[in-house]
Amino acid sequence: LTGSVLCGFHTVQATAGGQILATNLANVTLGTLSLLADGTNSVIDLRGLKSGAGQSGYLLSFVAQNGGTVWIPQLAGGPLVGVTINAGGVMPTAQFRQLGGITLLGGAASFGNLTMLSGQTTISGVAEDFPSLTNFNGGNITVNGGAVVTMPALQNYVKDSCDGPDWTVTGPNSVLSLPGLTNLTGSVLCGFHTVQATAGGWILAPNLTSITLGTLTVLADGTGS
Repeated sequence: LTGSVLCGFHTVQATAGGQILATNLANVTLGTLSLLADGTNSVIDLRGLKSGAGQSGYLLSFVAQNGGTVWIPQLAGGPLVGVTINAGGVMPTAQFRQLGGITLLGGAASFGNLTMLSGQTTISGVAEDFPSLTNFNGGNITVNGGAVVTMPALQNYVKDSCDGPDWTVTGPNSVLSLPGLTNLTGSVLCGFHTVQATAGGWILAPNLTSITLGTLTVLADGTGS
């Protein structure tokens, strides 16, 4: 599946028990495309997919929710690949090495081999560990709903674009834990960014020794934050 005409936002979807079987599809290179499995027994089976990417900054997105399954066991990801697993969704994730965005709204996953993550990450209501993540440069993250997110291998964060860091942890028992982080740096001077814990959320970076970033606000707002 390929294309260079960047207009519109398109969806390939299996819903309410429908199935899309394209087991020999090896490559998808399309911007503004979302592949969605929504509903019990809904399946998108792309078991042969080995490469995929969006275009011109747009993500190729895979979404599973409400009992739907997106089967992509050979796809290692990439900087323009995003995944969303909402409650009840099924998707293999252990094979991912790099992603351009993650959304987990009540759907847990295993990202044990993920080393590079950029774009926007949103995690709500689940505990998620990223044990191999060493590159989160330019990445943003939102943690809420009592989610606990840990990135133990992340030592350095570099602002290498205008996108981040914008980190928000909101609500009681919501935690972003960065035990290995020692440096926040960046020379790209654009945007006004905030690292914030609000309404009882916690950001834990006990070994952070240096912050060298312009236009950054570090904010704790609310009881227990």
